Amino acid sequence: MTLFDRDGHLTGQALAALQAGGLPEESRLEVAEHLASCDRCVAAYSALLSPEGLLTPREPVAPRVMETLRRRERRLQLRQWGTMAVAACLAIVFWVSGVFTGSFWSRTEGEEDTPSLARQTAAFVDQVSQKTGDLMNRFDLREVFQNEKE
Repeated sequence: MTLFDRDGHLTGQALAALQAGGLPEESRLEVAEHLASCDRCVAAYSALLSPEGLLTPREPVAPRVMETLRRRERRLQLRQWGTMAVAACLAIVFWVSGVFTGSFWSRTEGEEDTPSLARQTAAFVDQVSQKTGDLMNRFDLREVFQNEKE
């Protein structure tokens, strides 16, 4: 029996003998080496092993996957735009209140050592930043748990 045709691919006889287990040991090794490097012969051998073809799902999967990806993209964009909006609002508040000017940070003579407006503002911003981070972390955890349920 010839294992290979003129093009160097496995013959139908060789594939059938391989499936039936009727090839000698050295021929099986030679066929295995060829299958490792030849996609065409692997496809022919796979078709021989499973003639009924691939199973198809009852309902298409692609629309559901695409909708999930769109939903995640919307959430990501909303989170990004929300972060930018908060940053812009804080920048406007600081600009209007004079945080970026030198007069806001300077102390006058005779001023007590009580917390100044600048320190109070910094403490307030730290609290807002921390609360915003906690809130965003909570949203991320909900998304993870929701995805595990789906």
